Amino acid sequence: MRTMIVRTRADFIELFPDASIHVLVADKVTNVDEMKVPGWQQKAADATASWEIDPQRLTEQPWIADWRNATTKMGLSAAKNRSSIEQLARRTLSGSFIKTPIHAVNLYCAVSIIAKVPMGGYSLDSLKGDVTVRLANGSEIFHGIGASAPITVPAGVVVYSDDEKVACYAWNHKDSVETCLTTQTDRALFFADAATIEGRGRAHEGIRVLADALADAGARVLFVGMLDRRVPTSARADASTASGHR
Repeated sequence: MRTMIVRTRADFIELFPDASIHVLVADKVTNVDEMKVPGWQQKAADATASWEIDPQRLTEQPWIADWRNATTKMGLSAAKNRSSIEQLARRTLSGSFIKTPIHAVNLYCAVSIIAKVPMGGYSLDSLKGDVTVRLANGSEIFHGIGASAPITVPAGVVVYSDDEKVACYAWNHKDSVETCLTTQTDRALFFADAATIEGRGRAHEGIRVLADALADAGARVLFVGMLDRRVPTSARADASTASGHR
């Protein structure tokens, strides 16, 4: 199996110097036990109950405001391009959980709520070459999950991309239909994002809890790593070994 490099490009680091990208690679993801998911969703429900947040004032929470500020910094409307954690938080505060046929998606969404951090998951076999977190060049096409048609990504917007296409739009706002997890995904690449120093601990904890959740549900964690301005290009995401940053 090939070794994948996950890197941050200089233009991204220049715009977000305190950002960190936290990485996890797992296989046997198709083994994730559906019966294990409700337990993690209950943990997420308990965490949500402990917030004591007025849903109408959710955007005042620092872990939401960080991402609203980041979205505005990309030149996008924060109200129209909500971070994944804001989308999930609004759902859970209304008593609704993400429910998909993909057990790993339901699992990482629960962990995202527990850690108060945006997370994403991608099918490793659908990614071509290496993965880069960078700013869009203004000419790239993106087809998001649930979207009726592709869009052109505006220049300066943070994207995850492989060597051929954009895998996630507006940092963690929406995933691509071309690289998202499916019921057939056995090898997966997961991310937890931090735009600020304050968010780094939440992202680190999110990946740690996700590793526990995946192992508990029957998957196998192969690699855990982290990228920031000091280590911008060295997360070795090898789906065949467990070597790399710890």
